[in-house]
Amino acid sequence: MIDIKLLRENPERLKKAISLKKFDCDLDAILDFDAKRRAIVSAAEEARAAQNAANLEMSKLPKGSDEFKAKIAELKEVSAKVKALEK
Repeated sequence: MIDIKLLRENPERLKKAISLKKFDCDLDAILDFDAKRRAIVSAAEEARAAQNAANLEMSKLPKGSDEFKAKIAELKEVSAKVKALEK
């Protein structure tokens, strides 16, 4: 198995090694997939942080106030986004 860190850092070396073995592998597709996956993981972590921040803000508001209700709606949206990104 090829370490993804090695592939990220030195793709040309691996392409050359693979061609010497007469093996066909689309490393560019793997790198594209890895970049997309990393972007989604980062977005999910940012959304989770936003969810935690909204939850903390909501806990400081008086229950039943308009601001509290608005934070609940915001938290539901952020929660749905987090679930979608984690999926």
